[in-house]
Amino acid sequence: MLVAVVLLSIAAVSLASMSIMAAKLQRIGRLDGQMWHAVHYQMESLSSMHYDSVSNGSAVVRGFPMSWTVQGADPKVIVLDVQTLNFSGNTVHDTIVTYLAPN
Repeated sequence: MLVAVVLLSIAAVSLASMSIMAAKLQRIGRLDGQMWHAVHYQMESLSSMHYDSVSNGSAVVRGFPMSWTVQGADPKVIVLDVQTLNFSGNTVHDTIVTYLAPN
């Protein structure tokens, strides 16, 4: 009987820890999707501007701090840096590079 109770306790603790891990992964996945949606929104905003008015800048887009630099003349190279949290809760940077040509 004692062995059964110990095994059942181990199984219950394992199940609880897996549930906590699944909840964390779901939260990180949701935040990651929101971040990429915000990045897409910002890149679309930059590419829809008049070619000569695209310049360096920064903003908080939908809760995500972003900064971008514009290099070159034809085509312009936009380097966008976005900050987010990783699984451990540490701040990480993702960098997206795109090319913008005049219309």
